[in-house]
Amino acid sequence: MSPRTIRIATRGSPLAIAQTESVHSALVALHPDRSFEIRVISTQGDRMKDRPLPEIGGKGLFTADLEEALRTGDVDMAIHSVKDLPVDLPSGLRLGPLPDRVDPRDVLISREGKALDGLPRGSRIGTSSPRRRAQVLRWRRDLDVVPLRGNIETRIRKVREGKCDATILAYAGLIRLGLESEIAEVLEPDRFLPPAGQGAIGVEIREGDEEVLEILSEIGDASAWNEVEAETACLRALGGGCRTPIGASARADEGALTLVAGVWSVDGDVEFRAEVQGPVARATLLGERAADALREQGAEKILTGGEG
Repeated sequence: MSPRTIRIATRGSPLAIAQTESVHSALVALHPDRSFEIRVISTQGDRMKDRPLPEIGGKGLFTADLEEALRTGDVDMAIHSVKDLPVDLPSGLRLGPLPDRVDPRDVLISREGKALDGLPRGSRIGTSSPRRRAQVLRWRRDLDVVPLRGNIETRIRKVREGKCDATILAYAGLIRLGLESEIAEVLEPDRFLPPAGQGAIGVEIREGDEEVLEILSEIGDASAWNEVEAETACLRALGGGCRTPIGASARADEGALTLVAGVWSVDGDVEFRAEVQGPVARATLLGERAADALREQGAEKILTGGEG
């Protein structure tokens, strides 16, 4: 009997397809005797593009349709950007080993190629992310942050057309699409923290599917797993979702892990930051420690809606 065909679900955006093809190519290279099939599934988040994400239901709008196909057995894997996944997955599903992570930093795209500090007063920065909005306003109170949704190419096009003067995107997405030439500035974490999990591809599978888990283990990257585990453990402990400005950036190096996390008021006036270090084997605990440190500083008011 020939091995079963492994069906891989993905959203239809160019970035989602690029991420899925990278996983598909790696699996085919390791298992040339197996059949792998990519299935494109339209999600509610892709169909509802006219309103900011926090207003219409958050991250789950990009994952629910793929997860339903996974639960019913129509597919065997679902490919996501880890930053789009809720910190707690639905019952019966789990995250498989993570492939190698791409640069997690944010970048600025501007119409005239100017860096954040070089933008004229009153420039319009397009983003629907509360985290990005808060950090832009923290550094440049004189800028105007306006809502902007759409895939990477759409947001770049809107900047070119003058719908806004600049936007902020994930460096990893531009790398995967070969659009690095569009970048005006890479925003360093000491100034601008990315979201938990950015740059990592999440492969969601069914609990108990040992065959698929074993196949995925061959492309898993331990550093990516430990970094993402620390970041998401912090987010989980803070109880934050897409409506709360929260950032987290972990780096694993030779068995040690450093995590920096931040919480902001929506207007950027108030910022709390914490940095923790320890062995990679304690990634979850480090994430929880960072969350505790942020709460001790006073972030609780923001997390519970009282602002800072």
